[in-house]
Amino acid sequence: MSLTKINFDSVKNKLKKIKLIATDIDGTLTKNGQFSSQLL
Repeated sequence: MSLTKINFDSVKNKLKKIKLIATDIDGTLTKNGQFSSQLL
């Protein structure tokens, strides 16, 4: 079995393209439908 060297710059660039979407179904993270500035 051979090991493959990881190109961390390539991985970092791919991760930059990921966008996360947050939801707050139960309302514990929002006030009046808006996320708190502490979360952002």
